[in-house]
Amino acid sequence: MAVLPRGSHTPHPRGLVRQKNYWDMSGEDVYELFYRARDREATRRPEAPSGKIVLRVLNEGSVKKVLHFDSPREWYVCDAAIVLCFDSRFDAGFSKFLKHLGVTTPDPIRIAGGAKALASPDRESDRAFVVEQIQKSANLHGTKRVILMLHSDCGAYGRLAKFKGDAAAEAAHHQRELHRAAEYLRAAIPGLEVEGYFVDFEGIWDAEVAVAEEARPAV
Repeated sequence: MAVLPRGSHTPHPRGLVRQKNYWDMSGEDVYELFYRARDREATRRPEAPSGKIVLRVLNEGSVKKVLHFDSPREWYVCDAAIVLCFDSRFDAGFSKFLKHLGVTTPDPIRIAGGAKALASPDRESDRAFVVEQIQKSANLHGTKRVILMLHSDCGAYGRLAKFKGDAAAEAAHHQRELHRAAEYLRAAIPGLEVEGYFVDFEGIWDAEVAVAEEARPAV
């Protein structure tokens, strides 16, 4: 059997050329392949970042794109930071209401109970978290307006059963809570425009926290 020179290929019976098996290589062969690949990597020119490159990298990795959409890339100024509960039953109606108020680029801050975290938090850390998020919204997106929201049958308040099924008593309680939340927030971050709304299964009610604050006599 003829001995082929190192680095050559073994002829295939059908005339095709078969690559040398890795285990047939000597230490010198492996050394040469390693450093040749390393040199190619070192001399490769860096590519400018683009969406296509990111897409290629993601496709080559373990991440698979499942939906395509186009989002605006422009930085924005926030119309209002919205402090609301994560109960999704009222999302559709409240989103329409926000558009009615002219809020098209909100910064939503969701936490169990919504404005309860400012009015009567279970832990002081909840209140600190909400204030911090509002402050970050102001610093990053220029937010000057905050909308506080409470809703009927909220689990954080023990649901409507906590008020013995009395919807009017629940609404009155939540209105007082919105006033407490607005008062605390104005003291924590002066200069904010604060509004408060109570949402039930029939509509949205203005707690008039802004009107009450403006009408309050100076001390």
